[in-house]
Amino acid sequence: MMAACRPGDAVGRYRVLQILGRGSFGVVLLAEDPLQAQRVAMKVVPCDHLDAAAADRAREAALAEAQLLQRLRHPHVVSCLDVCWDAGRSVVWIALDYMNGGDLQSVIDSRRNSHEPPPDAGFVRRVLSAIGSALRFVHSQGVLHRDVKPSNVLLASSGTGAGSRPLSLVQAEIKLADFGISKIHGRRRMRARWSGRRRTCRRSSSAGSRTARPRMPGPWARASTSWPP
Repeated sequence: MMAACRPGDAVGRYRVLQILGRGSFGVVLLAEDPLQAQRVAMKVVPCDHLDAAAADRAREAALAEAQLLQRLRHPHVVSCLDVCWDAGRSVVWIALDYMNGGDLQSVIDSRRNSHEPPPDAGFVRRVLSAIGSALRFVHSQGVLHRDVKPSNVLLASSGTGAGSRPLSLVQAEIKLADFGISKIHGRRRMRARWSGRRRTCRRSSSAGSRTARPRMPGPWARASTSWPP
């Protein structure tokens, strides 16, 4: 599936424009929804593993993440716009907000490698405020993200139709992404069951679960504040 995704190919109703990146989970595509005239980041998760149990786990995890993102509607959380289990290709594809500015870690690395000064204090405060707001919301919904770090903080040029504008840190949209290893308070897991185009979800509870007080992870804080002299 991933090798066949070339510009012009169709994934559901979406048209593939280019490959944005690859990871251990699969591939992320830049795609366009012709019905909405909207660009999306298409996360494609292969579930054609040789081990049938591993394939089932990959499918369940991808569908559960998409279902969770559809529930967590917040200005600073990446939205899931659409999701589908493609049985013919044995993949789950998830249409997400396209954040054209990349991730915060890339901004930090780029500025450090080109010997530019770090982002100013105003931008750092905006990031902390946005991610703090997002975490306060998801915690209120009983969810722990568990992987907050600069590479999971995405940026985009602000404003409608801003896809071709250069990124300005002063006005950039800031959103928290990647809930793939998130955990629901007091729940062992969230399982998604799909039948055709209909989906039902059930959640199984776990007894005696302990949760720690949410805090900002050390690597995220260090990457945001440390800079070579």
